[in-house]
Amino acid sequence: MANILMFGTGSIGAVYTCILDKGGANVTCVCRSNYQEINENGIEVTSTVLGKLCSRPKVVQSVQEAVTLPEQPYDYVFVCTKVIPKTMKQTLEALHAVLKSGATTIVLIQNGLGIEKPYADAYPSATIISGVVYLPTTEIAPGVFLHEEVERLHLGLYGSSTSTSSHSRLESLATIIRNGGGTAVVEEDIQRQRWQKIIANGAVNTICALSKCRDRQLMDLSPLGTPLIKNVMLEIAAVAEVAGYADVAGAEAVENQLQRSLSRPYPGVQPSMLADVFNGKPLEVEAILGEIVRVGLSKQVSIPRLETLLVLLQGLDAYLYNQRADDAR
Repeated sequence: MANILMFGTGSIGAVYTCILDKGGANVTCVCRSNYQEINENGIEVTSTVLGKLCSRPKVVQSVQEAVTLPEQPYDYVFVCTKVIPKTMKQTLEALHAVLKSGATTIVLIQNGLGIEKPYADAYPSATIISGVVYLPTTEIAPGVFLHEEVERLHLGLYGSSTSTSSHSRLESLATIIRNGGGTAVVEEDIQRQRWQKIIANGAVNTICALSKCRDRQLMDLSPLGTPLIKNVMLEIAAVAEVAGYADVAGAEAVENQLQRSLSRPYPGVQPSMLADVFNGKPLEVEAILGEIVRVGLSKQVSIPRLETLLVLLQGLDAYLYNQRADDAR
């Protein structure tokens, strides 16, 4: 039985805790704001795709507490937290207790581009599995989640993690997820999936956050809404082309993602960044937009809309940071 530590038991972490548990793994969750409720009642997921999911994992409040349990050393540590530069140092320091032995595989289920590098730099000998997930999920009460539309997880090895042992760990994890009813697709080049997802994430997620509208709601609100989203997607596609990923993040991917949003029942989905705005939480600006803009500018790609979105979101993120600081006083 695989021992798995779940670091970040929000929407993504909660659903995969249930799937991994059902698949035969022994899961320990590091919880913060929802610690009391999950510790007392477990996790409950109502899914239009997977049905009713429940799990009663072991629950701890820190990684330091987790490494005192008999389950350690853990076979895998899932990192399902937001990618926020200001907290990256604290995240790496928090995980050091479980990763210092080198025996634990790092599984990053996070948004954006370039998110693996800090972990590879900090733990160069560790096996890193990078994950790209499609899982629209909302926490409707502490420990209670609603999941709709799709569940799909793409997994692939990052960087130098290409040994026979690393491949075995990847395949073993995929098997656990499939046994739990989840969809695990093993990729030879996981960055292809990251670029494909960022076509929608870099446009819809960001524009919805700034407008405070859901995707379909914004597209119906103004005749300029859909063209705006499409043009931002096309700028991302232009950057993907110079990065070598035009085949998965080109014009066809743009049309597919647009139709996906347009086909949703009104008012559409609430992207994760929009939910973070409503909740006053930090925004994944750098992971979702920062790396695209850096690559585009370094290759002299014209991306005026992306540059504008990046500046506006950096401003909004700073505003939310100041609001949290004021509330804490």
